[in-house]
Amino acid sequence: MLLEKSVKLILLFVYVTTTSANPGNSADPATREGAPRNSICYLPPIEGSVQCKGYFVRWTYNAKTDKCEKFIYGGCFGTANLFRNQNACLAKCNRKGLNDLISDGSSSSICLQKKEQGNCFASIPSFYFDAASGICKSFTYGGCGGNSNRFPTQQECEQACFYGPQVAASCEAALRIV
Repeated sequence: MLLEKSVKLILLFVYVTTTSANPGNSADPATREGAPRNSICYLPPIEGSVQCKGYFVRWTYNAKTDKCEKFIYGGCFGTANLFRNQNACLAKCNRKGLNDLISDGSSSSICLQKKEQGNCFASIPSFYFDAASGICKSFTYGGCGGNSNRFPTQQECEQACFYGPQVAASCEAALRIV
């Protein structure tokens, strides 16, 4: 009798927790099917309400709107939901948005192409934008073939693929004033 009541309570608990955790008909983009499963995408971009003195253009994923949004970051107390550019944000948190951007043919879609070394055997130092990490990385280009996500210098890669000026923060931005 006691065992039977315990089993019923456990089943009731499981039912209540699973149905409340996944209502199935929610209009909230963060809970609907196809939403990013990466938990960093649901973090706020900044911990607390700290006002630092840096000025950095950054991107964050907004789970409510299902979009990557640009904002000005002060330079400290950021969370993992903080990206240097839209491409990196989309790659991590919104695959559909990333695919839409690639297929629209805009110049920014060059930066979303995968690294291609080409099919020849030259050894040309080059840089490509890695959308998953949001940074320009070096690679060796073979000299023919490949795609447009290839730049002769890291600076040219960053100019083409980072959005907005990167303004250095003051030293104060890195200090936590208690």
